[in-house]
Amino acid sequence: MESSRGTLRVTHVITGLRPHGAELALLRLVRATAGEIDHTVVVLAASAELRPDFEAAGATVHVAGLRPRPDPRPWWRIVSAVRRSRPDVVQTWLPVADLIGGLVGRLATRAPVVWNVRNSEHDPRRWGRPTRLAIAANRRLSTRLPARIVAVGSVAAALHAELGYDASKIVVIHNGFEPARVTVDGRSARRGFGIDDDAVVVCRLCRFHPDKDVPTLLDAWSRVVVDAPDAVLALAGHGLDRSNQQLTTMLREHGVTHSVIPLGQLPDPSVLYAASDLTVSSSLAEGLPNVIGEAMAHGIPAVVTDAGDSALLVGDTGRVVPCADPGALATALHELVTMDGAARAGLGRLARNRIDEEFSMAVMTERYVALWREVADVRN
Repeated sequence: MESSRGTLRVTHVITGLRPHGAELALLRLVRATAGEIDHTVVVLAASAELRPDFEAAGATVHVAGLRPRPDPRPWWRIVSAVRRSRPDVVQTWLPVADLIGGLVGRLATRAPVVWNVRNSEHDPRRWGRPTRLAIAANRRLSTRLPARIVAVGSVAAALHAELGYDASKIVVIHNGFEPARVTVDGRSARRGFGIDDDAVVVCRLCRFHPDKDVPTLLDAWSRVVVDAPDAVLALAGHGLDRSNQQLTTMLREHGVTHSVIPLGQLPDPSVLYAASDLTVSSSLAEGLPNVIGEAMAHGIPAVVTDAGDSALLVGDTGRVVPCADPGALATALHELVTMDGAARAGLGRLARNRIDEEFSMAVMTERYVALWREVADVRN
């Protein structure tokens, strides 16, 4: 039953709290529903960079510190944290947490469990071993363990149905995006990054991971700067800095060392959005990419590969190209880089309007809260 304050208690179980897609989507959800929902977040691993952000948003956070080596103590911390939170609903995020959090939630509390699935990569060879094992177990448990399965987009929903998840339980709730926070003007932002005022700036925010396909992006960029030598590609995210020797080698091999700025992890990505004219995603696999939605909310048009629901997110406000096709990516980037500034800004306004109308935080939070209340009421 609901807590004495009339709010719903939701306990989230998630693998880690690094600044990645699922974690940032959860953080936005916690912030948006803090007055309506009592949130507890149980982190399976030891990685919890975003813990202060979650606690500032009002969530109670428990870090179990689960590691590959045998040790019963993290398992006890997981069970204890979930049980003591007395959840009305257990919401899990990503395959390993869906499995562990789902079993613990059902056995320790008997609260209804809601899974969250985000993977849109069809090739199992690209999944990590823990993910492969968890998905193999989850598809067998999906008919009995979760009350609902939330997919971040239609592609993720279809993939998991193909994998054998119970399709009758799958609902799609897209990521929602907050209104843009303008923390600095564009000129100041560019000066901070050492970028000329007259440059056309393309930003790519991601981590250095094979799914993000940085090699294809750099191949495409080497073609763009032939006709647009003043254009700048700004890379930001974990591993995208000059200490990454693999990245610096690729920059040198593609001849783009002087037109690409690797910035690494940024404390406030909105500063980079303020400095940028457009954004790009070269991913091979996505759910519904947070960084593209955030850029669009800042009025920045996007060039994306057709990964996950990227095309659905962008609509007719940017350009969509096939995955792993540097020629097609270069053509789309060249078009927007060399486009008249006013026309490009017009696309940016369309992008911002699309986020406000179709992918707002209000829509996301309304659907999650309604779902949680529905499954909690069924349990009661």
